[in-house]
Amino acid sequence: MYRMSEAEFMQCKIAERRLQELYKQHEMELQRAYDGIHPTRTCFDYEQGAVYSESVNPAEYAIYLAELREEHKRFEKWWQLRSEVYKQALDQLTDEEKQIINLGIHGNYAEYEKVGKKLREHLNKIFDERPDLQRQSIPFDELEDIEEVDRIIDKMSMKELLEDYWDLDKQIDEEVLKEQCVRLYESYDMTFSTIGKKVGITTNRVKKYVMHHQKGMK
Repeated sequence: MYRMSEAEFMQCKIAERRLQELYKQHEMELQRAYDGIHPTRTCFDYEQGAVYSESVNPAEYAIYLAELREEHKRFEKWWQLRSEVYKQALDQLTDEEKQIINLGIHGNYAEYEKVGKKLREHLNKIFDERPDLQRQSIPFDELEDIEEVDRIIDKMSMKELLEDYWDLDKQIDEEVLKEQCVRLYESYDMTFSTIGKKVGITTNRVKKYVMHHQKGMK
């Protein structure tokens, strides 16, 4: 039977909130993308001391918008699947058990732990029947390291797990932002300044993402 890790369980638990955050984030990204459509204009990059003409190629920009939407759908689908199966597992609990889960650690902690274990068993069974939700196969030499991490997570208290709750979101957002900057620089030959304005960050931050990516490719 498939063994669901603590990290996978926590991902399902926060999936619905994460999904709602992504909807808002992606809506803003698309709006910024559409705001980037403009005729040829003269731009000033005060940080790099450069003056240049900036224009938008309609065909290339249409491709960029299509790829951006596909990227959004991919991230949303990943979290949506986990939100759905978590709700499916919750539906297998009684109304009283659902109330205990909703109260969380602020209620009767012993009861919460007991029902939480039952909820995880339901969720693990769903994962066992859904290969699309399971972890992908990994090289054997990496397996022991990952299993050791799982064992460490399993021993962590609820307080320790929740301490990293927001850090997980920040890490995911950071990776998405980095991917966007690299794609715009490499696929659309945009300047650091233009990318910064498009995604809403500083020119230096864009440069850091791109240079770090290129360094890692060597």
